[in-house]
Amino acid sequence: MLPAVPKMTALETDRQFARLAMQIPPADAFARYTDPRSVELPPAGPPVVGTEAIRAGLEGVPAGALKWEPQGGETARSGDLAWTWGNYILHGRKATVTGKYLSIWHMRPDGTWGLAVDIGNEVIPPPAQPPTDAAPAAGVQPAPAQVQ
Repeated sequence: MLPAVPKMTALETDRQFARLAMQIPPADAFARYTDPRSVELPPAGPPVVGTEAIRAGLEGVPAGALKWEPQGGETARSGDLAWTWGNYILHGRKATVTGKYLSIWHMRPDGTWGLAVDIGNEVIPPPAQPPTDAAPAAGVQPAPAQVQ
């Protein structure tokens, strides 16, 4: 059996999905694009499997708090699998987290893309550097200048 003809590309679907999560709570947006076999691999913690578990993990996150920007992706020659990638930002109660994501999509029988796997990894900011004009601590020799 041939795969259904897609109604839009996976990248267009991911962009539509991102817009929806700005308008309604992300838990509800994810519920529209996942199914019982969908897997979320969050930056920390175990895999989350299935629409209801993914939805529960996002419960309480308000519309607009999770924003992602699809940057690119490709579709398999077979037409039934695709991937997209991009950057995300999550404004939480205690902190704002940024990161990158990779989503794997599968073609549903109705010709729409469903989220098969969503992988996120947090971007950890580098530690703050002391000002370059700061005097070295007592007994510490400054590092030699690098020659390029």
